[in-house]
Amino acid sequence: MRPEVNKELVVATFEVLATYNPQKTKEAGRPIFDEQDVCRIRFAGNKHTVGVFPAHEVFTHAPNEFGFEEPVTYAMQYNDAFRKFKAGDAQTVSGTPLKALPLVTPGKVLELKALNVHTVETLAALDGNNLKMLGMGGRDLKNQAIAYLEQAEGLSDAVRLKEELASRDAQIAALTAKVDAMGVPQPVVAEVAAPLKKSPFDDFEDADIVNWIKDADRSIAIDGRWGRKKLIEVAEELNAKIARKAA
Repeated sequence: MRPEVNKELVVATFEVLATYNPQKTKEAGRPIFDEQDVCRIRFAGNKHTVGVFPAHEVFTHAPNEFGFEEPVTYAMQYNDAFRKFKAGDAQTVSGTPLKALPLVTPGKVLELKALNVHTVETLAALDGNNLKMLGMGGRDLKNQAIAYLEQAEGLSDAVRLKEELASRDAQIAALTAKVDAMGVPQPVVAEVAAPLKKSPFDDFEDADIVNWIKDADRSIAIDGRWGRKKLIEVAEELNAKIARKAA
């Protein structure tokens, strides 16, 4: 098993490598080259270290759905880039473009790309010697990238929350319309609209609970000795029954 490497720091691309085959050349009497799909591995912040490996060579091992270790090739590990390579598409690096950072100039973008830093996510993940390769101001660039991603995450959370609230309101509106159409007592909706309440009948007077039960199901015989707890219990059971029928 290979040691874990931050995936944001790895730049993997695939290509066809033609290798001269002296034995086949001798037999054929003309130059013969063997072609092979290979994976070229580079690391952000390091323009010197490059690894080239057969695309279908084992990269690591990982447990399958049954818990048994299975080999994972370079083509499998970096499947998105490999599929683009086989389809003839450009093998672009996935992430937020560096130009999204407001204080990074076009010249600095080119400098960073020369160091295999293509995205804001990669820049934010740089550390140690790889970060030192950026030279003076490298730490400031990293901090700017981190701040950008944190701000973007905050905006994303706000948008997601807004969508969830809109979805909840739509569900409540739909349920309200369904309840109104069936003539079911309104407290069923109150239970959905106010999920933080212990019971939709907490704000009811005892007499109101009795009247609600009678209106909802006249077959229920209310015992005058029932206390508030028992009245709420009966009302909640009846409320749940009505809600199930309305669903």
